[in-house]
Amino acid sequence: NRVAGSIERLTDYARAARSDAAAKPPVSMATEITELGAAFETLRRELEGKAYVEKYTQGFAHEIKAPLSSIRGAAELLAENPPPEDRERFLKNLRNDSERLSRIVDRLLQLASLEARHGHHTQEAVELSALIKGLIDSASSSGQARGKRVEFHSSGSFMVQGERELLQQAIDNLLQNALEFSPEGGAVRLSLERHVGSVDVVVEDDGPGIPDYASERVFERFYSLARPGSVRKSTGLGLNLVAEVARLHGGQVSLVNRPSGGARAALRLPV
Repeated sequence: NRVAGSIERLTDYARAARSDAAAKPPVSMATEITELGAAFETLRRELEGKAYVEKYTQGFAHEIKAPLSSIRGAAELLAENPPPEDRERFLKNLRNDSERLSRIVDRLLQLASLEARHGHHTQEAVELSALIKGLIDSASSSGQARGKRVEFHSSGSFMVQGERELLQQAIDNLLQNALEFSPEGGAVRLSLERHVGSVDVVVEDDGPGIPDYASERVFERFYSLARPGSVRKSTGLGLNLVAEVARLHGGQVSLVNRPSGGARAALRLPV
């Protein structure tokens, strides 16, 4: 009966493992059952690793195709010794596309590192108000907020446990995203909202909002929308990183349209 029960639990684990990454193999008094469960778990992780690498490789190959084609085209045109004004334009394209490739590689490496943690991260006390004020000062001093107002509303101290650098990167991504989609003269508003057991970092903008066709895809890896008044897109990895940071901290993130116009991003963190 004990062996039959162990086999039944092992079968339940095998079924659950297909859809639940947190499923764990059962421990049994029967050594053979425990070893078989451990073997299943090892096989599952190896298969997940292969699928993970394949997914990353396919996405990366797709994303670098356009900038590589642009770099190749600009290099060929430069070889023909074009007029000075065209030469400068082609060189600018080369620099822009090279920087885009570099950003994609850097962000992919960061995401891969985050996803490999499986929930483990360093805990420290992080005061969100001070962190956000620092990000706003940085955006203003670097010129990223030029021509746009950045407002921050907060009352009191908002303390969470987490990894300071990751939280800073996640909130900064939401801020930069809002700035890029806000029109000249528009405003980006940040606030902290206290809830029972959690706090929301809210970032609102006066941009065009999220098109209906994109609402379910904004957190997908490599998915990006053109910035207003431009065909330029980001790496499509910033919001995906925010979602990974939220997951790692036991929180969640949302991005929706505001009834009055623009978008509203909310990073919810447990306290």
